[in-house]
Amino acid sequence: MNILLTNPNYKHTWILALHLYRSGHCVYCLSKSKVNFLYFSRFVKKIIIVNSFSKNDYKAACKKYLIDLVIPVGFEENLNISRYSDDQQLHQITNTPGLEKIILASDKYKITTYVSNIGALVPKTFRVNDIAFDKDNIFENKTFFIKPSKEGLIKKYFIIRNHNDLNNAKKFFSNLNYSDNDLILQEFIEGQSVGYFAICENGEPLAEYSHKRIREWPKKGGYSTACKIYNNSELSLISRKIIKSLNWHGPIMIEFKRDVINGNFYFIEINPKLWGSLELGFVSGINILPALFSLSGLNFSNENLNSKLKVYTSIAWPFEGDAFHYLSHPNIMFSLFKKNLIISTGLLRDPLYGLLKLAYFPIKFIREYRL
Repeated sequence: MNILLTNPNYKHTWILALHLYRSGHCVYCLSKSKVNFLYFSRFVKKIIIVNSFSKNDYKAACKKYLIDLVIPVGFEENLNISRYSDDQQLHQITNTPGLEKIILASDKYKITTYVSNIGALVPKTFRVNDIAFDKDNIFENKTFFIKPSKEGLIKKYFIIRNHNDLNNAKKFFSNLNYSDNDLILQEFIEGQSVGYFAICENGEPLAEYSHKRIREWPKKGGYSTACKIYNNSELSLISRKIIKSLNWHGPIMIEFKRDVINGNFYFIEINPKLWGSLELGFVSGINILPALFSLSGLNFSNENLNSKLKVYTSIAWPFEGDAFHYLSHPNIMFSLFKKNLIISTGLLRDPLYGLLKLAYFPIKFIREYRL
């Protein structure tokens, strides 16, 4: 089959391309940027450059390259495609949960309220533009994060312990043209970051797994740079309850914090799209591709979509930020020799792609520290 992906600079787009290619499929990728990593990948036949991810762009690409299935990777494409999925000329698109549900899930304040109402634990969360929280002296003996209120905005977080911290953080976001309407305060839960990931069909997971973060960047509230498979029945039950309530259809990532004191899981946010640690799912034997194909009524293989984990493993992405930790704490490098740890660089499986990622790392280093 001919498969169309998006977001050629995401590491999980590359791992999708790798597994699709190995399964005998021809992979294309839609991009708004002429400069991208997948251009050098041996797993991708062609990068299709467009001005925007419009309906006409998808239609033209599907018609010209005889696309059988479109798998959107990033949030913007999932949001746009949820508007197009009813178009009969775009029957190739993987089904989505629908525009209203994606908007709800991506609004971090609204989804926190929703999840709280169905009985899950949530941290105290406030809109920054709501002056009511200022009257409650909320900073007394409490620590908060300030962060953008919607998925698709910059992933930047600040720890807030007092009004001075709050004002400095607001100034930073103001310089990025973010208003108070774009920001929320969320109580900081001291504990382990864990995530639940699933490909769902009408509120039921076709493929699922969980991970816990070993390292992240930035060190507090960032993205995973190393993680490992994590099995916990309570976490799965909470996550499935959320999925069932939303009647979710498509990929979803649900982030939690496990409180270091009481062991409870606190809901943090939902990402209504494919996730960064997708490679961990693949190497652990999760049937991600069969589940994605099934959503569009396609038969990927005869594999059982509910198969058990084949291995319990960990993964690290040095060029995606984990090397930042090696630079500041060289002793971490000894952990890279653990038996069940996979070091993902792309250098062996896709040499030109891996070399480009390696060459780009100094630029990434400068940009990350500048922010």
